[in-house]
Order: sequence, then C-alpha cells, then structure tokens
Amino acid sequence: MVDLVYKVGRTGFNQDSLVGKVRVKVLGHRFVVEDCGDPVIHVAYCLTQTEVAGKLRKPGKPDIVEADIIGGGTLYVEDKLLVLEGSSRFYKAIPEEAARRFGELLLPKVGKLIKAELEGVRTKPTGDINPYWTRRGFSRRERYGEGLSVI
Repeated sequence: MVDLVYKVGRTGFNQDSLVGKVRVKVLGHRFVVEDCGDPVIHVAYCLTQTEVAGKLRKPGKPDIVEADIIGGGTLYVEDKLLVLEGSSRFYKAIPEEAARRFGELLLPKVGKLIKAELEGVRTKPTGDINPYWTRRGFSRRERYGEGLSVI
C-alpha cells in the first residue's frame, strides 16, 4: 500500500446536527474525499455528497474539483464516538483505514464543536471503494465490520 498523508480540507459543520445517525434524504453531514496529491476530506451539512463541493465554495479559493473526488459517506456522533460510514452513489466508498484516519483527524474539532469528550472513531464504509484506492493497494471490495479506534 502507498503511504498517504491524510488531510482535512474545508468543513461546514452544523453543530446542532452532529449528534445522531444521518438518514437518507434528510439534511446531515456528508463528506467527500478529494485527490489533491494526497487525500483531503471535506465535510458539509447537506442532503447528498454531490452537494458538498457547492456548499463549501469560497470566493478567491480554488473550487473542489468534482472529477478529483475519490469517495464519500456520512459523518455523525453516536455514543461518544465519531462515526464515518456509508458511501456515495456517485463517488463510491473510501477504505475503512482511510475513514479511520480521517476520523482521528476530525475528532478534536468535532468534540470541541459539540462540547463533549469523544472516545474514538467508528468506521462503517459500505459498497465498492473508489478505483483511486485500489490503484494504491487497497482491496477492490472490502468486507466491512465495525472498525473501532479508541483514542
């Protein structure tokens, strides 16, 4: 596997809506991962992963390039854990290892936003992973359990 540097990009959290599972067709925190040489996660409060780039558009800053998006999913807090789960119908999933690494990077920021001590990260990506990841040595289709990383 290629050694990647995971980074947090733009975020647009709604702190009142971070706690509780995200349901389909309901506003929630969605994330996409963009290939910027290394993978960068962007999070926005919206209905679908395809809306994330538009929600995080900033004047004077480069846009998130849809063609460079290499996976997506949902993000929420449940039982004192930051959960990254699911996949994107358009962008597919990220591997469990990547979800865990991004979750660990986001954990302090999310804990501060909701004014709670979070105990770790739970990952539950689903479906096929984006081809970006398979080209870097991650398995084509991972069978996911519930990955748990306690900090």
